[in-house]
Amino acid sequence: MNIKERSREELLLEIENLRGRLLEAEETSRAIRNGEIDTLLFSGAQGEQVFTLKGAEKPYRILIEQMNEGAVMLDNHNSIIYCNSGFARILKKPLETIIGTNLMRYILPASLVDFEELLHFGMQENKNDEISFIAEDGTSVPLYLSLKSLNIDGTETINLIAMDLTERKQAENELRRAHDELELRVNERTEELIKTNEVLKEEIIEHQEDEEALRKAHDELELHVQNRTAQLKETLDEKELLLREIHHRVKNNMQVISGLLMLQEEFSNDKKISDLIKESQNRIASMALIHEKLYRSENLSKIDFKDYVEDLVSGLFESYGITESKVGLRINAENISMGIDNAIPCGLIINELISNSLKHAFPAGEKGEIEIYISSEGEDMIELSVQDNGIGIPEGIDFRKTESLGLHIVNILVENQLHGEITMDKNNGTKFRIRFRGIK
Repeated sequence: MNIKERSREELLLEIENLRGRLLEAEETSRAIRNGEIDTLLFSGAQGEQVFTLKGAEKPYRILIEQMNEGAVMLDNHNSIIYCNSGFARILKKPLETIIGTNLMRYILPASLVDFEELLHFGMQENKNDEISFIAEDGTSVPLYLSLKSLNIDGTETINLIAMDLTERKQAENELRRAHDELELRVNERTEELIKTNEVLKEEIIEHQEDEEALRKAHDELELHVQNRTAQLKETLDEKELLLREIHHRVKNNMQVISGLLMLQEEFSNDKKISDLIKESQNRIASMALIHEKLYRSENLSKIDFKDYVEDLVSGLFESYGITESKVGLRINAENISMGIDNAIPCGLIINELISNSLKHAFPAGEKGEIEIYISSEGEDMIELSVQDNGIGIPEGIDFRKTESLGLHIVNILVENQLHGEITMDKNNGTKFRIRFRGIK
């Protein structure tokens, strides 16, 4: 029966049914993201199948939902049974319109064969490849897909992690264009020099009396060309080095994210393990925040460290569920631009010291205050101090030799990364003072 043969009442009824199914899918998607349901029941050719979500604890859901990369779970028919907001941003579509659709409809036709090959081998082992997708606005989006097969309650699912390569491709194209322009400029300049040299040779033949003067001018010109060529080559090397460094950092960040996702398979109800996971997540967040600041900054080599510290500490307070009405916070920091080589260890140091204060300085709900002080000294020195007015470190404990992993990390970072010095003052709480060379 075609549309013309169907009655108006039948069409309206079908529209209402579809609208109800859409609302149900949106509500299910929202409940999954908020962790409000523990199981999903699917009816298909194999009968009813139950998927449990009890293992997907909220910290991991938050991590997956807020990461820039896309995360997708497929059934054995390539239908999307879950995806995060990162994947929705990549496709430029509302998340609720993606879940339940077939992934193949979003893949560029020219990449379908590559994806099917990736899918075939990925069912036996972890595989990854570059596949082009089609966004809602019709643009092609190159993605780096990492595929892994996972059995959930006896049902085979396919899990994808998708990293958008658009910016990297643009950077490669820009570098290629710059290289081509540079080559063209060098060739044009070389041709000009060849012509100039020929003119000089003719003048030497015609004017034997000026031979010595012309030879000197020729030598000076050749030296200038060599110097200019060396400068252009150095500029090109710097751009290539910057691009390699970006690739290296992105790769490392992906490895970290991958490692965190793998922890979901080893979930434990042990509180000590949960605490260690939270501390690791905070350390990862302190490093990821620096990369985010760099990517958003016009200067790819330095960040506004005061702005970074404010965001970092705010995240720690939220992570430990502590408000400033309970523990006050004062940040007294100069506007210092800091390179990534110093910003990462400084961020980790602040992360460890603030975490220690929030966990140990104010027991039994006591109120208190934490202060962070950052200033420059002289032409190239920076002073960083973190203090609280809590109960303090017990007597007899040497912070340089303690079994605390956090303080051990602080000492290593100060000595081996910043090549600075650290002291501790236990008057009226605990204060750590760090000095290092950091302004260039």
